Amino acid sequence: HLLIRRKVPWSAVLDVYLLQNGKLKLVVERIQAGLTYVDDTIRDVNGDKYVDFLVHWYPSSGCCLADVFNVYLYQPKTGTFTSDYEFINPKFLPDDKIIRGLLYGHPGEVGLYKYKWNGLLVDTIEFIYPSFSQKGKFIKTARHEFRPTPKEGVLLNKLPKEYMKLD
Repeated sequence: HLLIRRKVPWSAVLDVYLLQNGKLKLVVERIQAGLTYVDDTIRDVNGDKYVDFLVHWYPSSGCCLADVFNVYLYQPKTGTFTSDYEFINPKFLPDDKIIRGLLYGHPGEVGLYKYKWNGLLVDTIEFIYPSFSQKGKFIKTARHEFRPTPKEGVLLNKLPKEYMKLD
């Protein structure tokens, strides 16, 4: 593969080519607004032992933490990559095929998420939100909710340890 990265004041243009039969074939084309582009890297994020292509960026406006990664999974049979998956504030745990992270919003109000890679798909495992009716407790739900109540999920007395390692 060949990565060509072109940075100009208004954007970063990232093209990944596959060398196949003596010719270059474009397999990823990404244009990221210049003020938002942080960097790009390759690493295994889904636990299949193949390196994937990640574009890291940060929105140029907004109130809260929004560290965004667009992930292109490598497909070894074809040498190509999937369409991108977008994750906000993620922590990738490839050995467990897990992605944990923090959703977008104000501190103390925003939820946490846990996804799991299922081949080239992402399954939602859970969301955990601070309880607004019972301070110091949390609510675990199966889907993204805005300020869920205990009847929309399971009330937890404390945050599960696995989430304590998030930034």
